[in-house]
Amino acid sequence: MFSLLKKLDCYGLSFIGKRSSNQDKFVIYQSNGLTLLAVADGMGGAKGGEIASNIAIKSACKVIDETSGAGKKDLKWILEKIYRKADEEITKVHTEHSDLNGMGTTLSCALVKNEAFVCGNVGDSRVYHFNGDEFRKITEDHTYVEQYLKQFGPPVPQEAMYSSNIIYRAMTGEGDKPDIFPENEQYLTLKNGEALLLCSDGLIPDKSEDQEGVLKAYVTGFESLKESTEQLICNAYYSGSTDNITVIIASMGNLKRKDFNLDKETYPPEE
Repeated sequence: MFSLLKKLDCYGLSFIGKRSSNQDKFVIYQSNGLTLLAVADGMGGAKGGEIASNIAIKSACKVIDETSGAGKKDLKWILEKIYRKADEEITKVHTEHSDLNGMGTTLSCALVKNEAFVCGNVGDSRVYHFNGDEFRKITEDHTYVEQYLKQFGPPVPQEAMYSSNIIYRAMTGEGDKPDIFPENEQYLTLKNGEALLLCSDGLIPDKSEDQEGVLKAYVTGFESLKESTEQLICNAYYSGSTDNITVIIASMGNLKRKDFNLDKETYPPEE
């Protein structure tokens, strides 16, 4: 009797989009039996935003490197440590460089060990889970649009949409706490044929609309994770995204693909 270990396949990509610089950073990092998937979207001017997102990603990898012998039940406290470390490192830079005061970043993470995973979020980057049939957004955006949708549901008034890019929680060195998922369990399980998707908010041009159907079509409608990632970025760009666009897809085992007859665009997208 033997067991066939399911393989976690990952692919990530970041596109500058219509911005003059790319303040998004992402990582797919494996160390000490752990896989870290993370997306950070910087803010605070081109220089400050890029520095903040880079700090968050580098410090997260350092925590993984310094963690050994971790089991599935340890995933939550490791993830919490990642967020504390990122905030501490950003605080140090603020202290040493006053011209960078006000810089910060979102940080959305998935931490995986074997088939177990946990997620964390500060800001409006996102983590989705695909259960083989449908996508579900695990994280909650720290935006006023999200608060409105939770309280009143769609549609979102136009005056509220003007503040769709404003977040009330971020990694700024001021101790903002992450949301950690699942809330009432030690970890979630990524089964054969399931997937995780992480993205910056540039992938979602309209924050008031559900995107789960689009994500399912593009993740399962192309032959590889690379193609799915590229085509998701193209779709967001041609759908009106004016921001940097970053996507990570991680699939466990055999992801079932379907024919949605989607047009395949040339990557990178162009005007």
